[in-house]
Amino acid sequence: PPTDSETSSLATYTPASHMDMTKLETLIPLYQNITNAESNNDKTSHEVLRSYYAFGIWLTKRYEFYAIFAEAGEDKIQQVKSATANTLSKLPWPNIDYIVINISKKKQSAS
Repeated sequence: PPTDSETSSLATYTPASHMDMTKLETLIPLYQNITNAESNNDKTSHEVLRSYYAFGIWLTKRYEFYAIFAEAGEDKIQQVKSATANTLSKLPWPNIDYIVINISKKKQSAS
């Protein structure tokens, strides 16, 4: 059971004063700013991760071209006249493998 002092404090409870409401009106926008900042931070973190992922994809594709042409050597690269990097990027992997194998064979036979 509540004590006499607890009962009397409940009985004398008054609604928030004007001063308390002013403080509350100040705190609500501050809390909303915190919430918005945290939300923006999450969005920014996701954007950073998406950017790293896109960069990794781009870099991987470029490395694949490097791997293909590193096998051929610079002299063979100079002989390529009809294919662009964009054209090669659209080739299916079996075709790319075929090119790499043939370049390797030609390089070995030239040695």
